[in-house]
Amino acid sequence: MLLDRVATAAVDVLPHINNYEFMQTMDEGAFGTVWLARCIPTRAEVGVKVIEKMQQTPSRIKKLGREVQILKAVNHLNIVQLLEVIDTEELLLLVMEYVPGGDLDGYIETHRHGCMAEEEARVMFRQKNHDKRNRVKPL
Repeated sequence: MLLDRVATAAVDVLPHINNYEFMQTMDEGAFGTVWLARCIPTRAEVGVKVIEKMQQTPSRIKKLGREVQILKAVNHLNIVQLLEVIDTEELLLLVMEYVPGGDLDGYIETHRHGCMAEEEARVMFRQKNHDKRNRVKPL
């Protein structure tokens, strides 16, 4: 599988796709692997969700299509921006704004025993109900 080769040797197998240089794996999910990458022309860090098309069921392909449409339509300060979609024969790559600090679940977990302002909690839980896989931008 191409994704296995990518996971074991990203720099050797896929030093870059288009204008993105892959640096390290950030997360594994139901659809694929999320990589930390760098935009070669700007040197900006981005997150790239790498999805192997052949490993997806028709139902998952449909969900991916909806996710892409929603991310293209949404432009909000607290939601990670979809920057580019790269569609190859074998892979679908979603290039997204990189936000350090982990995902929403991790953020909520670290504040479980501490205090979170009511407004911050309201925003976090609204996002949690929307999509638990989204990464969160700090308020």
